[in-house]
Amino acid sequence: MGRSYIRMDEIPVLVLSGDIGATEVELARKSVLELMSNGKMKLLVELSAVEIMTSPGVGFMASLSHSYKSRGGRVVFVRPAPFVREIMKVSGLLGLVEVQESMEEAEKVLTE
Repeated sequence: MGRSYIRMDEIPVLVLSGDIGATEVELARKSVLELMSNGKMKLLVELSAVEIMTSPGVGFMASLSHSYKSRGGRVVFVRPAPFVREIMKVSGLLGLVEVQESMEEAEKVLTE
């Protein structure tokens, strides 16, 4: 079973871990919608502890990035586990979303 939670730093961080399937995506989506409705238009998504990601997880990453961009915001995916990076590459998502290898680099990108 996967987990997600929001860590409220200066820039909110959505931390995903474990198995990311339909149930986990729906819970994460609700959290993100609340952030957006509160005007939080920058988001970091931490992926290093994801063990399994199904197609709903890939779809979530694509729609999350699109939703933020269409509202003038930005999402940066941080430290994807090696197999998550491979899924992102094979699905074509890697070329469509912002990815950074460290939280420091990701925060810097969002504060520029």
